[in-house]
Amino acid sequence: MGIDDLRQRIFRKNADFRKRYQEPTLSKHPRDVATSWSEKTEAPQTPDKAPPPELSEEDIMARKIIKWGVGGGLLFIAASLGIFLFFFSGWSGFGVGRDTVDKIQLTISGGEEVFAGKQVTWRVMYKNDNTIPLEDAVLTFEFPPGSQPIVGEFSKNGIHRERRNLKTIAAGAGGEEVFSGIVFGPERSDIKGNATLEYRPEGTSAHFSRVEEYRSFVTGTLLGLRLEIPEGLKAGQEAEVKVRIVSSAQSLFRNLGVSMEYPEAFEYVSASPAPSIDKNIWLIGDLPAGGEYTASIRGRIKKAETDQTFHARVGIYDRQDASWAIFNNAVQTFSVASSLLTVSLETEQGEVSPGVTVAGNRLQFAVKWKNNLPVAVENAMIEVGFLGSAFDLKTLRSDYGEYDDAGQKMRFVPGRIPELSLIEPGAEGEFSFQIILVKDIPQKNVNDKNFSVKLQAKIGTSEIPQGFEGVDLTGEAEEELKLASRASFSQEGYYRDSRVQNTGPVPPRVGEETTYLVVWSIVNSLNDLGNVRVRATLPSYIKWKNIILPPDEKISYKPSTGEIIWTPETIGAGTGYSRPVREVAFQIGLKPSLPQVTSAPQLISAAALEARDLFTGTIFNQRDDQLTTNLRNDPEASQGGGVVK
Repeated sequence: MGIDDLRQRIFRKNADFRKRYQEPTLSKHPRDVATSWSEKTEAPQTPDKAPPPELSEEDIMARKIIKWGVGGGLLFIAASLGIFLFFFSGWSGFGVGRDTVDKIQLTISGGEEVFAGKQVTWRVMYKNDNTIPLEDAVLTFEFPPGSQPIVGEFSKNGIHRERRNLKTIAAGAGGEEVFSGIVFGPERSDIKGNATLEYRPEGTSAHFSRVEEYRSFVTGTLLGLRLEIPEGLKAGQEAEVKVRIVSSAQSLFRNLGVSMEYPEAFEYVSASPAPSIDKNIWLIGDLPAGGEYTASIRGRIKKAETDQTFHARVGIYDRQDASWAIFNNAVQTFSVASSLLTVSLETEQGEVSPGVTVAGNRLQFAVKWKNNLPVAVENAMIEVGFLGSAFDLKTLRSDYGEYDDAGQKMRFVPGRIPELSLIEPGAEGEFSFQIILVKDIPQKNVNDKNFSVKLQAKIGTSEIPQGFEGVDLTGEAEEELKLASRASFSQEGYYRDSRVQNTGPVPPRVGEETTYLVVWSIVNSLNDLGNVRVRATLPSYIKWKNIILPPDEKISYKPSTGEIIWTPETIGAGTGYSRPVREVAFQIGLKPSLPQVTSAPQLISAAALEARDLFTGTIFNQRDDQLTTNLRNDPEASQGGGVVK
């Protein structure tokens, strides 16, 4: 029977298929079932199975079509899997693929020990031990970090690589490639790179690679770095530290920079040449072959109980991420020698935190001295100088000192302090004095900030003991206090205000909305404030009107809690003095209810200011009172104008 005949029989017009349907029937059990456990039953007899019904030609053809479809689908899946494995899994080429990697030799020689700044040569040798050629072969050489593949060109732009096209490497063939560059890195450091051979086995479409790593040890450098620090440094004296860079390379060093890390006992004063960035980074630029560079840094030595360390480095500085490609380091340690005559200053009263005070405070200082010589010292004298415009010298009080107005110094002499007439070996003593800081420090412009006061003490004698002729016996000390900024915050409310048109009755009435303007203001004196944040909360019956002035201020309202947060972030020094007061205003609405009659409902909770003094690190926490409808700064809403009717 053909397909056309089958189609005509299947789709015959007015065909009746009811004859093909047979009503299903249940067969009767051939044996009776016992009605109780005591009755004996016989094993049931299985009836003979009925012969399977004959299949029509249409059913036979349908089953064949299903078998052909399933078989064809399985064949298609198998063919697709074979194609995938052939082209993408390296099974093409009769098993050639990943196994080829193990039959490739890749070795790197040279550059085991290098000098920073000197040209280095690496030899990369390769050989194909496979029985088939390697096509599209490319050799990539990765230089150590900070190194340069071309002599004289220096930059800090990631890791440098050099690619060479080897084309086809025949079976059993090999070759050698030479790579040259200049290595940089700290002396006695271990640096590394690698070489990668990429290829495609003949007759395949898959690519593979063989990687070999190499290491180089930096035994020395052609870019010398040296620190020169004077010996016998004593607290209070000014010293000059030099950093020297010398190139012994035969090529140019480009884009060089040098940085210094100062110890705690060294207070930077000046430098020649002046630093390019902050007080410790010099951007040298190009240094020619055999060239030199010197930076001289002056600073004041402070008292220190432990050894102090200078740390210098030279290399290429990246301004974008403030990182270094270091070519050389230098470290030198020194100790602060004890003076033969020592003097010290200590703040006894007036600090708000260690090393921090505020304008207007009364300060009390202690001056202590000691003779460290093995012999007595006669007629010693102590001077204390006052540096900074914040001292109110008219308030200086001391029972022992004599003030020199011309030099702004107070002198303590043997005539006022008998103990200074003769100081025995190991003897020590102390005295104190008081002074008040001015309350208002003038700020001429917005750059006048970060104020401090400093005292310098010095002890010495004009009568040098026998055996110490030519020896400097003087001792010096210094005490510095930073002045914390004074910040004030206020929360005010207004009904009548030129910035916004408020509406509603005053006094407020039940069922009618009256709007008010809340104004937050910050005044700040001496230093910049950071991390500034103001918080307050609206009662549930107060409506946030979403009117903010100025509109670009960062202020947010959270309806679920009623919390308002203002984050101006930074308040500059002199705000409210040499620059305008920092303010933000927002509108709120009140619709009183019956229980609020004859009362002055709260409009907003007390507001809290949080901020950090960026110069002293002092943390500010200040609050201003809640606002009610009795607005203290608005005559129309005060004196009974805030009582709900």
